[in-house]
Amino acid sequence: MSLTVSNGQLLLDGNPCNHTGVNAAYLLARRWYNDTDTQHIETLDALKGMGVKVIRCVAIPNSTTSGGITTWGTATGLSAAFYAMQDPIFDYAATCGIQIIPTLFSNYWAFCNYKSETCNQIGVPGSAIRNYFSTCTTEYVTHYLNHPAIAAWEISRSEEH
Repeated sequence: MSLTVSNGQLLLDGNPCNHTGVNAAYLLARRWYNDTDTQHIETLDALKGMGVKVIRCVAIPNSTTSGGITTWGTATGLSAAFYAMQDPIFDYAATCGIQIIPTLFSNYWAFCNYKSETCNQIGVPGSAIRNYFSTCTTEYVTHYLNHPAIAAWEISRSEEH
């Protein structure tokens, strides 16, 4: 699969890439708080029925409450249980012909709190939060890099803090 731009047109394997997409921020997040939740099946089936081809959703737990990063994170990255919980959602999306744009660090300031640093430390080489972001990004992208449900990556979407 090759994504390029020519004359201002996004091309997928040389063909114009025009998709209908929606923000389904909660799609992956529901499982963080109840790892047996199957709402993603009904949601993805409904989106498929509407002709949606691409969705954007929060990919890594961003709160320090139960079910958030303190549940699924480790001192250095994300747990194997986290991926085992999320993989079936990506797999089902692929069977529906829907691609996902995972937002890796939505509400990134929650991660700063998790690492007990201020958000301005993200730009400091060697800081705990920068190392954590780097590790989580590398792990997540490596894990899903060749998954057919991946459309693109979004690093963060919250700039207000």
